[in-house]
Amino acid sequence: MAGIRELSVDTSLATLWEELVYTWTRLHARTATRDLAAAFEELIERAEKTEIVQRGHWRAEALADAAVDLSDEELDDVSDDVIAEVRHADRKVDGRPGAAREAL
Repeated sequence: MAGIRELSVDTSLATLWEELVYTWTRLHARTATRDLAAAFEELIERAEKTEIVQRGHWRAEALADAAVDLSDEELDDVSDDVIAEVRHADRKVDGRPGAAREAL
């Protein structure tokens, strides 16, 4: 018979689910322990529901990351346009860099 299986607080949800299913299977296979399997059925369902919620959070995080990246790219484009306009305006007076500032 296998020894006691221990999990740590760092155990992934997928590993936890696998261990719960394993334990449920072992308990359910023996008449003497079959009644204990019900508690593991509840834990399995809870782990599955938690994973669905977690995936929803991960999805929201990925969507937010993509939105931030898009906004950052748009801001970079606007900044580049502003810099180009300022440089162009700075050369308009006589074609020398800084001539527009000197004219003020």
